[in-house]
Amino acid sequence: MVQLDQDYLLSIWIIGGFIITLQLTLLILIQKLQLKPEEPSETPFKNILYFPFIAMMFLIISIYIVYDVISYSLILNESIYLNIRSPHVPYYSLHQLACWIMMVSLTIPLAFQLRNTIKNNQTFSLPMMYWIVFGIVQFYLIFIGSRHEAFLCGLATILFISYPYQNSRAKLKLYSTILIVWIVVLFLNDPFRSLSPVVGKAFGLTALVSTEKKINEAEIFREDRTFINHHNVIQSQRTIESKNNRDTTFIIHQDTIVVKIKNFEAQRKVDQEFIVYQGKKYKIPNPHISKAYQESSVGDKIFRAASGILFSNELFAGHFSIYGVVHYKIPTQLGISFNNLFFSFIPSFIRKERPIDVYGYYVQQLNLPKDQGFTINHIAAWIINFGWAGIILGPMLLGFILLSPFIIGQRIWKNLPPNSSIFILVMITCFGAMLVRSGPEGVKSILYEAFLIPVGLLWSYPILQRIIRRKSS
Repeated sequence: MVQLDQDYLLSIWIIGGFIITLQLTLLILIQKLQLKPEEPSETPFKNILYFPFIAMMFLIISIYIVYDVISYSLILNESIYLNIRSPHVPYYSLHQLACWIMMVSLTIPLAFQLRNTIKNNQTFSLPMMYWIVFGIVQFYLIFIGSRHEAFLCGLATILFISYPYQNSRAKLKLYSTILIVWIVVLFLNDPFRSLSPVVGKAFGLTALVSTEKKINEAEIFREDRTFINHHNVIQSQRTIESKNNRDTTFIIHQDTIVVKIKNFEAQRKVDQEFIVYQGKKYKIPNPHISKAYQESSVGDKIFRAASGILFSNELFAGHFSIYGVVHYKIPTQLGISFNNLFFSFIPSFIRKERPIDVYGYYVQQLNLPKDQGFTINHIAAWIINFGWAGIILGPMLLGFILLSPFIIGQRIWKNLPPNSSIFILVMITCFGAMLVRSGPEGVKSILYEAFLIPVGLLWSYPILQRIIRRKSS
């Protein structure tokens, strides 16, 4: 339990000290690196269609991975977003990477073209095929409820075209258009997490996927969520039979409900939110169905969508873990995050077991329920790793980690389009915000998604151009 006591006040001071130290570290490093914009006279990308081609390729990969989950969700009238995030979905990490690559590949030409338009006062123009692919990708990400790609890439675009210009009034209309499109995409995302089955029916997608085979598989999936992983009907039948003979327990107010799972599932098919127990009716919502937007007024829907952009558990409640570390005096576990980070680079088929991470250690020390989702603040993680020294050591190390690509690898920028280093710096800055809900283990995501993927896309473009020139000559 969190209380407004001296430990909470100390937690706020810790946050302030950590942020100030991180800002000073980044300021000193950036000044020493002397990253300067290199403005080309025209856009560095002649063949823009290369990027939407990459986006479409990874869109197909993503759909292939989660197609069954989407189909079952539409047939069962369940939330696609909630089911895709299930731990049973195979290759979920590859799906996430595919979504990120398709969004970054569309962001690169858009951001560079916008920057060139603002700097050189040229007409903004991208091929129609680009906008068609852009629209398809945005609809897909909104439909499956995936928001962080649009959030991070939109933010990166705005920062990239703004730096280092001081006066944005000359292109106020352009900036306003970008901001409105970005907000609309984010605004639609949260409602679709609930309304995707409704939209699927309205546009005929549910009817399209509702083959006899898929309907039968969906019914199995309803009772055995692991079916999506193995697609073995016999194995699922055994799992369902074993599960049905067990009891499930719900505690609602002062009442304790104990019912056989098979009886519970039978009632669930009749009414997905209520069950009858000993003559009384209890509301037990289906965790796979979200009706947040289906049963609310227009005003509530707008408020929910707006608050979905501005507020999150990680943003406001995550700092409670700092209080937990301070108030309950959680013992220091030297380098626990870096031990987990090191082994995370080893493929799971070589070593499946992973050392406990800082979040798992925190939950373990406070005896929190393992099946309940919590977040750990990044600052709390550094304190657990290095004790009170983590408040100073953490932001200094984090500053070096965030800027390490520029500290140790400035040569790579010579073979990339102008301003690539600025673009990567912006991407790392934006993705660094994701660290608020994880410990130093989150650096792996920054390495892959904010550095290697954008650099790979930027690096592959000149190679493609050289190949085309050789073939044409």
